[in-house]
Amino acid sequence: MSSECEAYEPLKASLLQVINWLLRLGEGGPKAAGFRDAGFERFERLWTGQQMLDALAEAGLDPQSVEHLWTCYEKARAAEDKAGFNTEGDAANQSVSSDIANPRAGGAALGYVSSLLTALRLLYGSYSEASSLQDEQQQQQQPGSAGGRAKAVSA
Repeated sequence: MSSECEAYEPLKASLLQVINWLLRLGEGGPKAAGFRDAGFERFERLWTGQQMLDALAEAGLDPQSVEHLWTCYEKARAAEDKAGFNTEGDAANQSVSSDIANPRAGGAALGYVSSLLTALRLLYGSYSEASSLQDEQQQQQQPGSAGGRAKAVSA
């Protein structure tokens, strides 16, 4: 398995962990899981900050896991961007179904993963920190910047 393909495995495992957590949460029904009826077959639940963080950690989405998954997502996205049908060796002789237009896993699937991870990175504050760090690195590389350092201010 190539290193590009290996980027998908942690994403897959994490999503399966989230699905299993959701299934466990709903085993006793919505009311047993602390949800209240919000209308026709709709339920909702509010968590306190710490309850939410604990629930996310239980689902495998703590801050460290999210950052690791983001790295895997970026590798998977890069692999998607350069994916192509193999036209060399034995792979070139394998038939490809006529309904398969391209060899990619699917932009929509990675789009959903990106949305989830972006929301979690914003929640944990790592998204803005990463952006601030990137801005600082860019300013350090620009000639004539005042000391090469700038402090990001968030509103």
